Amino acid sequence: GEVGDNVGRGGRTAFYFVDEAAHFEHQEAVDAALSMNTPCRIYASTVNGHNAFWKKRMSLPEERVFIFDWRDDPRKDDEWYRQQCQELDPWIVAQEIDRNYEAALENIVIPAAWVQAAVNLKLEACGVRQAGFDPADEGKDAKAFVLRHGPVVEYVQAWKDGGVLEATRRAWALAQSNGAELMCYDNIGVGTGAKVELDRLRQQGERLGIAVQGVGVEKLTGTYEGNKLNKDMFQDYRAMSWWNMRRRFERTYQHVTGQREWPDEDMISLPNNADLISELSRPTYRVTDAGRVRVESKKEMRKRGVPSPNLADALILAFTPSSVVRAGRFGLDWRGGRGANLWPTRRKNEEDSE
Repeated sequence: GEVGDNVGRGGRTAFYFVDEAAHFEHQEAVDAALSMNTPCRIYASTVNGHNAFWKKRMSLPEERVFIFDWRDDPRKDDEWYRQQCQELDPWIVAQEIDRNYEAALENIVIPAAWVQAAVNLKLEACGVRQAGFDPADEGKDAKAFVLRHGPVVEYVQAWKDGGVLEATRRAWALAQSNGAELMCYDNIGVGTGAKVELDRLRQQGERLGIAVQGVGVEKLTGTYEGNKLNKDMFQDYRAMSWWNMRRRFERTYQHVTGQREWPDEDMISLPNNADLISELSRPTYRVTDAGRVRVESKKEMRKRGVPSPNLADALILAFTPSSVVRAGRFGLDWRGGRGANLWPTRRKNEEDSE
């Protein structure tokens, strides 16, 4: 029940609850006042942008973080959420209900409300089972694996232990156990180590019916919408891939809110995974002087104190479009499924047939 910058100062307790910790005006002063009160402090709060509470939450291991989602409240359902979306400003819904720390930021690539519209959405799971694997960049970044069946994301996992080779073997085992037919992975930077290990496993993959495709700095080809070329619309492949995911979530939001009907294959359904949901609304974008969309890089995100969105990047890899896969010399019937001409036939002149 104490308030002000000196809460707990002078007292001694077994443990101390700090309620609405993200909304203290001087959070560092509160931490200093409590430092000699007890070594066991429990911070609870609704989110409020990037501050000391946010830094604590992001630096703790997941087993020390408890999330109480609105879906855990038996009094609230999807109809309640839709009503809040109609009555409140989008940034209020994002911050106060969706626990989105970036709600106050401008130019978020995928708004939190769009992401929430996809959580547990009932779509038809059909077509290719495709996995995405991000071997992480460096240090504390998590390795990430995501598998989708058509528009439905069925499996999500992130881990921090082990090196690149061990992580690659783990992702390979996850691809096998979850029935993946294709695994796309980031093959630049640290991903070059993953490439070496996956090249070694490729022969085994041929027997198992699992194709592997590295995705890196891809050439921008084709058109965006109408007659505008992708190379004129986007700064690079990262921007194009994130923007395509943005469109998928936007269509999902339009469908859920009754603005427009879209076929299942143009939308996305997510499991209620707090880390993936949060990561999808972290990167920002800007339009360059040349009029191209540029998405914030992982390095730029780290400079403003935002953890790398490896799960979100793994999701985008899982939705790598068929044009990139075909360019990687894999023939794939995109709406087929297992046995749908996944592997090409090698001709004598070494050209691939789809």
